Amino acid sequence: MLWALQLNRNSLTGEIPSSLQFCRNLSIIDLGENKIYGKIPEWLGEMRMLTVLRLRSNLFISNIPMQLEHLTNLHVLDLGDNNLSGLIPYLDSMAVMTLPNLDHKNNSTLSSSLNSYGVSYYVSISVSTKGLEREYSATLALLTSIDLSRNNLTGEITQSITTLLGLRNLNLSYNHLNGTIPTKMGSMQSLESLDLHRNRLSGIIPQSLANLNFLETLNLSYNNLSGGIPTGDQLQAIFDPYEYIGNAYLCGSPLNKSCNTSETSHNDTVKNNDNDLDEILLYLIVVIGFGLGFWIFFGVLMFKRNWRYCFFQMVDNMFDGIYVFVILYFARYRRDA
Repeated sequence: MLWALQLNRNSLTGEIPSSLQFCRNLSIIDLGENKIYGKIPEWLGEMRMLTVLRLRSNLFISNIPMQLEHLTNLHVLDLGDNNLSGLIPYLDSMAVMTLPNLDHKNNSTLSSSLNSYGVSYYVSISVSTKGLEREYSATLALLTSIDLSRNNLTGEITQSITTLLGLRNLNLSYNHLNGTIPTKMGSMQSLESLDLHRNRLSGIIPQSLANLNFLETLNLSYNNLSGGIPTGDQLQAIFDPYEYIGNAYLCGSPLNKSCNTSETSHNDTVKNNDNDLDEILLYLIVVIGFGLGFWIFFGVLMFKRNWRYCFFQMVDNMFDGIYVFVILYFARYRRDA
């Protein structure tokens, strides 16, 4: 009975064969570091015994199948370093990852999902966490990790991720994610590593992140974050400025930038940009209005002969009146002089 498929670090090509979907007892699929292409099959979501799905460093395209949320026993989801696009799917149905950190050791579902096949004794899985590539074998049953880094994912960080209270490692770096960092991310008490750098995230860093007592690695660099860095014993103790660089309007310790100066400068810049935009819109409206009125007026004269004769006759009469007025005015001026 096949319970683990590890073919990582080879030169495999082609798509994932559809016949694999009939191996319903598979607990581990590791096809990382190959040249496999095409879409990630939707039927992977029907393999309910999966605890590890590792497809990183391949050539997969298109969206992440929403069916993957049905993998309730999944401990490790690693789809990093591909060409995936679209939104992050809802992941709140992954039951194992929703279990709080304190329940991991005593939870029978979590421990039996790997140990029933002897997986934790015979299989070693490579996972990128805390900025390093680490090998997990005997402790694999205690690992929970999601890595979607180095893709082309867009949209906001889905709120469903914040329900994964047992997640230890979350890496969404090197994507095109926008919006704000979810406020409820501070409730993910099991997080040990959080990497969101090289995205387009904006807004403030939630103060709730200071509540992550087990957090060892945080990287928010090269986004569009602003405001003050949250204060807290855990944040101030282990993090350095390099984890915040590339955010022009971020301030506070450990950065050497005063929040008052930074926020004032940021607000002034925003106001100036708004004023410039208002002026441009005003000029644009005036030009469009003038051009539209001009062509409507002369367009009517061009197609209405009677109106054209009346208009030019009115113009002639107006100029004649002005001419007579000027001549009489200067004649009277000379006589009085």
